[in-house]
Amino acid sequence: MTDDNPSHERDAGADVVIGDSEEAVAPPQRRRLALFIGGGVLIVVGLVLGIWAFLPGPSEPVAGPTPSVTPSETPIATPTTTTSVAPESTATAAAEESDEGATESAPPAEPDAATAVINSFTVSPETAVCADDRASTVALTFSWSTSDAEVAWIAEGTNDASVQPFEQVAVNSSSYTGLEYECFAQEQLFTLTVRGEAGNTSVSVSVVRQLD
Repeated sequence: MTDDNPSHERDAGADVVIGDSEEAVAPPQRRRLALFIGGGVLIVVGLVLGIWAFLPGPSEPVAGPTPSVTPSETPIATPTTTTSVAPESTATAAAEESDEGATESAPPAEPDAATAVINSFTVSPETAVCADDRASTVALTFSWSTSDAEVAWIAEGTNDASVQPFEQVAVNSSSYTGLEYECFAQEQLFTLTVRGEAGNTSVSVSVVRQLD
C-alpha cells in the first residue's frame, strides 16, 4: 500500500511538471507570432513610406498666357452740350404783368392837335403896272385854300398877319379884293396867317411895281 501511493504521487507530480512545461513553452510561440505580425506591419509601413517618398510632389500651376486687352474700335460718343433757356424770373414776369395792366388801364391817348395848313395862297397880278410912283393904286385879287384852320388873317408888310392884321378873313377864299397895291412902293409883301389847334401858320407873297 505504501508503494502504490508514492508512485501515484510521482505520477501526479510528473503530470504537474509536464503541465508546467507546456505552459512555459506557450509564451515564446506567442512572442514569435507577435514579432512576425509586427514585422509584417513595419514592412508594409516601410513600403508605403518608400512609395510615398518617390511619388512626385504637387506641381506648381503653370502660368498661362496673359490675355491682352484689345482697344475697342467702337467710336466714343461725344458729349452733347444742350443749352437751355432759363425761364424768366418771377419778379420779371410780375413786372411785365404790372406794365401790361397799367397799359390796359390807362385811358386812350388823345389825338394829336391838328396843325393848320395853307394849301395855296396867290395874288394877281404879281406885277403892278402903275401910272406914276406917287398916289396911284392897282387893284389886286387874292385867293387861298387851307386845311384844319379855325381862323385866318391877311395883312401887308408883315410876316405874321395875326400880329398886325389888316383884316380877319375867311379860312378859304377865291376872290378877295380888300387890299390894293400902292404905287409909291417898289415892292409890297402880303401875308396870310391861319390858326389851328396846334398854332399859327403863315405864307407870304410879293408884288412888284412897274411904271407905265
